[in-house]
Amino acid sequence: RFIEERINENIRLFEYGSGNSSIYYSKRAKEVVSVENDIEWYNLVKDTLPNNCTIQYADLNDASNYENSINQYGYFDMVIVDGRKRNACIKNCINHLTEQGVIVLDDSHREEYQPSIVFLKEKGFKHIDFYGIAPGQSWEKNTTIFYKKLNCLDIWYFGGDMFRGLFKSLIPPLFIDYYRLRKNKNYSYKDYASAINDGGSYEQSALVNVVISK
Repeated sequence: RFIEERINENIRLFEYGSGNSSIYYSKRAKEVVSVENDIEWYNLVKDTLPNNCTIQYADLNDASNYENSINQYGYFDMVIVDGRKRNACIKNCINHLTEQGVIVLDDSHREEYQPSIVFLKEKGFKHIDFYGIAPGQSWEKNTTIFYKKLNCLDIWYFGGDMFRGLFKSLIPPLFIDYYRLRKNKNYSYKDYASAINDGGSYEQSALVNVVISK
C-alpha cells in the first residue's frame, strides 16, 4: 500500500523480473518496462500487456545482457529489483535513475543481497525496510525502498532531517523526533511508547512492521 498510494501517472518504472506486478504498475504509472529471463513466461505474456507496458527477454547466459537491459531505455523514476542477478542490477541501475529516482529491492533480508545495501548506502541513499508475510508464504520477508532527499514517492525530509509519515491509509502517521533516533529496532505495537522513549526507529500497521534508516 505504501507504493500504491504514492505512485502516479508521471512515473516511469523499470522492473527486473516481470509478472502480475507489471500489469499492476501499468495501471498506475506512465510507463512500465520489464526484463524477463524466462522465455516461456515471456512468450506467454508479451502480447497481453497494455500499451504502456514493454517486456524484453534477456538470456542469462549472454554475459551481462540481463542487468544491462535497462541501458537502452533511458532514465526511470523507479526501479524494482525482483529478478535475477540482483547485486549486478543494483550497481547498474543507479546510472539510469532520474534525479528523483528510487530503488525497490525485494527479499532484501537475504544475506547475498547485503553487498547491494552497503553499496547504496555508500552512494548516499536512505532506506525504509518493510517486514511482512507475502501471500502464499508462511515466513517473514523484507522489501526495502532506497531513496534520496528528492524522490518520486514523496518520502519527506523536514528541515534537513527525515519526516516520518507512512501508511496513511492504515494508521495515523507517527512523527518521531529525529534527534532521539539512535537505533534501528523493530517493536511490537504495544511497545510504541517505549520505542519513542529509547530512541527506536519505528512505525507499525496491523500486518507490516516498518524500520526507517537514520
